[in-house]
Amino acid sequence: MAGKIEKSNTFLWLLRGFTSAFLLGYIISLYMALVIVRTFPSGNHLEDILGLVFLLVFLLGYYLMWIRREILGGIIFIIWYAALWPAEIFVGGNTFEGSPLPGILMLILGVLFLVYRSAELRRKSEGKAVD
Repeated sequence: MAGKIEKSNTFLWLLRGFTSAFLLGYIISLYMALVIVRTFPSGNHLEDILGLVFLLVFLLGYYLMWIRREILGGIIFIIWYAALWPAEIFVGGNTFEGSPLPGILMLILGVLFLVYRSAELRRKSEGKAVD
């Protein structure tokens, strides 16, 4: 039993680490846009506001992930990624300069959080039913 708990914690810590690395990369790119390249704000107010809203939604999912609400965090990451495409198409235009493709990592992590935590909850409920 202790091996299962240790393995599950290791997997979740690995997922959290990948998410933290993604957030760190996002913050570094935002810093570069603000300070070094000076391309933010872009002049398109809707695009700037959506960028901040997406950052806040991402931070909400990140927070939920760390307080062990991985299912809700995973759902938020999936919705976050799904909302990036329409925002890019309708607001950013058809140039796809700021393509949301790097966010696919968060889609994958969101799905992994959902699948893993759901399977863990199912195993716990089946274990209680057998007892």
